[in-house]
Amino acid sequence: MIIKDKNFKSIDEALKDKNARVRITALTHFSITSQHISYALRDEDYLVRETAIQHKNATIQHISQALQDKSWYVRYAATQHPKATSQHISQALKDKSPDIREMAIQHPKATTQHIAHALQDNMSQVRIAAIKNPKATVKHISQALKDKNPWVRYYAINHPKVNLKHIQQALQHKDKNIKYIAQKLYNKLNGLQRVIIRRKYKIK
Repeated sequence: MIIKDKNFKSIDEALKDKNARVRITALTHFSITSQHISYALRDEDYLVRETAIQHKNATIQHISQALQDKSWYVRYAATQHPKATSQHISQALKDKSPDIREMAIQHPKATTQHIAHALQDNMSQVRIAAIKNPKATVKHISQALKDKNPWVRYYAINHPKVNLKHIQQALQHKDKNIKYIAQKLYNKLNGLQRVIIRRKYKIK
């Protein structure tokens, strides 16, 4: 547990140093333990806390703690951690910062329930990130096609899971760009699929 720095005897001592840079450097040591991270998450300097929560040895308890940090940077780093759980995503989606909510819905642990929640967010950047998620369902796409933001609608109609019903929906849209994309998708359909749409919407 000896730091390769002749000025300090141990990580413990380095984490108590008055210089924040020294404390940050200490957190990069290969021998950092869960206890060191717990200590560093109480540091007065947000950069030290941010470095601590980025460590691979951070636990789910550390992430929960960091998601309540007063610093945006610490909460953002916690949201990105590979060990973040579904519960952490739910917590981050309630954060006051739209950037953190946006990051949360992009996490691999985000679920279809999280996507449904994010599509109701009052910030378009969060809704855009939600509909771009590969886990978005056909129901999410239908919902996003009705969104007031054109970019949410754009990513909805371009989602890999777009189906015949979505094309039908988009062909009747007031948004000319969405309608144009839908027409291109329609042109790629086979004969039977086109007949279904033409009969339903009386398209010539």
